[in-house]
Parts: sequence; structure tokens; C-alpha cells
Amino acid sequence: MKKSVALLVESPFSERDYQRFGVVTLQREFDVSILDLTSWLKPRVWKNLSHTTFAPPNYRPISTAEQCRADLRANRYLFAFDYLSTSAKANSVRGELKRLGIARITVSTGLVPTLPRRNVFKQLASLKYRTNKLAVLISWIRKLILARCRITLTPEFAVVTGTASLHDPAIRDAKKIWAHSPDYDIFLDVGRRSQHPNNAYAVYADEDCAFHPDFLHDNIKPFVRPESFYPALMHFFREFEEKSGLAVIIAAHPRSRWEDRSELLEGREAVKGKTAELMAGAALVFAHASTSISFAVLSRVPLVFLTSDEMDNSFYRDEVRMRSEVFSAPLINIDHFGDEECRAAAVAGVDGHAYEDYRERYIKKSGTQDIPLWDIIVSQIGAQKFP
Repeated sequence: MKKSVALLVESPFSERDYQRFGVVTLQREFDVSILDLTSWLKPRVWKNLSHTTFAPPNYRPISTAEQCRADLRANRYLFAFDYLSTSAKANSVRGELKRLGIARITVSTGLVPTLPRRNVFKQLASLKYRTNKLAVLISWIRKLILARCRITLTPEFAVVTGTASLHDPAIRDAKKIWAHSPDYDIFLDVGRRSQHPNNAYAVYADEDCAFHPDFLHDNIKPFVRPESFYPALMHFFREFEEKSGLAVIIAAHPRSRWEDRSELLEGREAVKGKTAELMAGAALVFAHASTSISFAVLSRVPLVFLTSDEMDNSFYRDEVRMRSEVFSAPLINIDHFGDEECRAAAVAGVDGHAYEDYRERYIKKSGTQDIPLWDIIVSQIGAQKFP
């Protein structure tokens, strides 16, 4: 008889989540339940995005603390994958797991460079970029208190990827299961089944900058306005294409809905679900701070970073600039550029040391297995002794 495991999520479950959370692979060894706690933990998000939910047979929406406790107590889970953020409600779930002897596993496979910790003044100043400012401030205060609650914040096991994982105090005392980024799985699959094109194009790593659903999820104002950002972006692409002879292809964000707002792209096609393939065969990649730059790193494709006046006046400015510095790559403001910037982009190169360092820190530590991520996790879990 298979043992039961749970996936705890707080964003409306999607088909993409079904794949990236390894449900199919886990089901080979375990009975898997997906507990979607969004309507309880993030009611505003649930109200606006519940219609997007993907509900496989093993999916259960959880709307109250009592319903959550009843489910955890009734199903005798061996362990639970924790995809919840830090909050008083989420910590109450973690406390219940500990009381019931259900081992908690966190999955730190989406690592990216992080900015230095901001002082209190800068933290408060950043509230101007937030919606529901009072709710966000209260949330920050609660997190400061909860950060001291080690008994509920420390998982028994942590799936980790690059060496940057070792600097996360939340998992310092957890037993580590070394794997790699999900992007590395996709990269390996692309290499096995496709021939790279002739590099006669550039790729834009779309982030759905004006419409991303995480803005609602995280109480953040969009950092650009569509009526100003996209005309400037399309103008830059036209000028770059004329100067370089390289066509620009848009690699659409997986949660974008460009079919509903195609006029903003002025006739350009947004290609969804092919980001890794497109980057593998590109001459260069334009990006802001997308996690998909991992594909450019793995394929050793030059990166060029783009900003705008609005972006430079938002919390995202430092994220973009930091990545430009990490890769020693050009940074171009699409509101203020000329022929020189277009030519610099066209001849951008690869800093081999920076790419290798990024891979080691954030994608895959040297010496880990070159097999699918969830095969590694399932085999390692099977060898663990749970509380």
C-alpha cells in the first residue's frame, strides 16, 4: 500500500504547477493529495484568480483552518511539501504538521540573486510601490515576530539546488536533499530532442511586466504602465532589428495572456512554452530580471538587460541593475537609446566566469546527478527516515 503525501500550496493550482511540482513522478511511489489553501490564506487572490484553477482528481481546496486541520489529521500523511509563504496562518499549518509528526519538506529550486538586506528606512520607503499598504506593513511586523519561531519555521528536509541555498537561515538545520533547478531539466530535454537554429535572431524574455498575476498576490503595483512601456519596447526592437539584422522573438511568460492584448505587441507573435528552445538557438537574449535567464546561462548565450524610466522609478530598478552587474552585461534604457546602444547589444558577449558562477550558485551544484529533478527527490525521499 502506498504511503500518503501532501502538497501545500497557496496560489490557485495550475497545470504548470502539476508539472513543476512533480505530481506524476511522486504518484509512482505515493498517494499524492494537493491541498490548495489559497481561499483561506490568500482570499483576495482566490477571489480574483480561482477561475484559473486546474483541479486534477487528487486536488482539494481548503477554505478554513478547521478544514485544514481535519484533512491533515485524517489522512496520515508521511510528509508534506511546503510551498507556503511566511504568515501566522501558514505557521499554524506548520505547527500542526509538527504536532502530527508529519515531516515537512521545502523545495528551494527557484534560486536567484538577492539584493542586500534593506535598512528600516528603505523598507518603509518601498511601501510607495505597494497596494494595501497597511496590510503589507502589518504583514512585515508579523514576519519579524515569526522569524523567531524556529520550531515552526525549520523544516525537517529541504530540497536544494545551487550553493546559494546554504545561506538560507530558514533551512540551516534541515537535512539537505541536493538536486537542481527545474530549468535544468528543461535544458537537458531540449538538448536531447532539438537541433539549435542558426542563431539569426534575438529573444526577449517576457515578464508580463504590466499584468503579471503576482502583483495581485503580493500587493504590488505594476512597475510599468502598458500604454507607455510597450510602445517604447516595440520601438527599441524595431531600431535594434534595423541596426543588427537580427529579428526579435518574444518568449511569452507562461502565465501571460497576450492573445487578449495582442495590439500592445504591434503584430509581433508571443511564443508561449518554447522559451528554452528559443534561447538555446539565439544570438542574444534581452531580459529584465526573469528567472528564465537560466536558459541563456546554460546555453551560454549573451545577455542584454533592458530597463525604462518607469522601471527605474520602481522597486524593480535594483533587481535589473544587479543582474546586469552579475553578468557584466549591457544595460539599456528603452526610453533613451541610440545607435550606439543597439550596436553594443548586437555584439554583447559571454563572461564565462560569471556564467559558471551563476550556474553553481543558483542552478546546479557541481557533482549532482544529471537525471530529472523529481527522480532525484523521490529516490532521496525513499532513503530518508521520517519522524
